Amino acid sequence: MRIAILGGTFNPVHNGHVLLASSVCETFGYDKLLFVPSFLPPHKIASGLVSVENRLEMLELACEADPRFEVERCEIDRGGISYTWETVCFIEEKYHAELEGKIDDLEYIISSLENEKNRVAFVGDNLPVFDSFRTVALPCRHTGRLQHVPWR
Repeated sequence: MRIAILGGTFNPVHNGHVLLASSVCETFGYDKLLFVPSFLPPHKIASGLVSVENRLEMLELACEADPRFEVERCEIDRGGISYTWETVCFIEEKYHAELEGKIDDLEYIISSLENEKNRVAFVGDNLPVFDSFRTVALPCRHTGRLQHVPWR
């Protein structure tokens, strides 16, 4: 089974999240996509966040659109600041049987930013946390297409 992880505050979840998730599943053949809402994002000011309960409820409703979508609430249950490394370690352990021991079948979806030269820059570029991932799927804003980018 191939599993993709899409994390974020989902404050609120919207059609763009669902379209991205659906496109990634279709383009790269994921069997399951886990929406992982953060409890407290480390890179954003948390004031103005919709309540945890409301964000979870909205995500559950959004996941009804596609049987491949699931809400993984590990960051909510853990509380505190949500760090990708902790989440991926948890998901690797929890979904070990579904992954059949093939860690390369677990991939993290990361968004892109455009810099002043209109080139794609990776969020989290050069961070050791991403050494665990085989690949990263991202939306490329300047081409409008999804790209599957080798990470290591």
